[in-house]
Amino acid sequence: EVEDFPKSFHGAFNYVDEIWVASEFMRRAFLKVSPKPVFKYCLPILTPQVGQSLSRADLSLPAKFIFLFSFDLLSVLERKNPLGLIEAFTRAFPDGAGPALVIKTINGDKRCLEMEKMRYAIRGRSDIILMDAYLSQTENSTLAALADCYVSLHRSEGFGLTIAEAMALGKPAIATAYSGNIEFMTPDNSYLCPARRSEVGPDREPYPATSHWSEPDIETAAQLLRGVYAHQEEARARGLRAAEDIRKHYSPQVAGAQIRDRLATIRRRRSSHPVHSVAFLEDLPEEVKREKGVERP
Repeated sequence: EVEDFPKSFHGAFNYVDEIWVASEFMRRAFLKVSPKPVFKYCLPILTPQVGQSLSRADLSLPAKFIFLFSFDLLSVLERKNPLGLIEAFTRAFPDGAGPALVIKTINGDKRCLEMEKMRYAIRGRSDIILMDAYLSQTENSTLAALADCYVSLHRSEGFGLTIAEAMALGKPAIATAYSGNIEFMTPDNSYLCPARRSEVGPDREPYPATSHWSEPDIETAAQLLRGVYAHQEEARARGLRAAEDIRKHYSPQVAGAQIRDRLATIRRRRSSHPVHSVAFLEDLPEEVKREKGVERP
């Protein structure tokens, strides 16, 4: 989820033959340190199943334009950056100016200090709603479907699954132009917020303090929020393009074909060479091959 894989996790390499990742961002992080082959595959994104009988009232949602962000508080508050989103929304709209921001979380009871930080950040705002609760899969999907725009001003994401799922529902998405979500977000199908690269810093476990993530531009994010709200028809059109792109490039069929081909390659090598032969190791990262003296047969 950041540019460097934590050293404390390196022991896990001993228990696998190969690393499969869902984004180029993740692949680069693993390639720096992995003694095993690293294969990027297409993560299948299924259009979430929506409860047709559920309404906004059922989920305690206001009857106005809704910006939505969902995250788990166990996933590190600083990485998910809801405080940056709150600041951007506050800059974009005076209290009660029109839209609402819904921040859906889980595990707030396990991260009480982080919850208090968010509550303090939204003090005096009637249009920013914190919803900390476990919902069923259908309820979560319906929440995304009932929202008007999904927003993630993350500092870093390995892939960005909640963004992709919202896009699969045809929702316009605003997100940081950095890390795994760049795999499927483009200027044509979404709204990308520029960011500068920054050091992670201390007390961000399990992420290495000397690794890097990003700082999204809050003022530009505020402009994007205002733009989506002011030009809703254009935003809906962009959301429809997003849904089409997700269906085209992240379908189970596309993912299945990639996995089938990779497994066929592995079977072919295992049948023609011993497991620990040079041929089986040819997919190792280049720097690891040089270290081991591996040459392509």
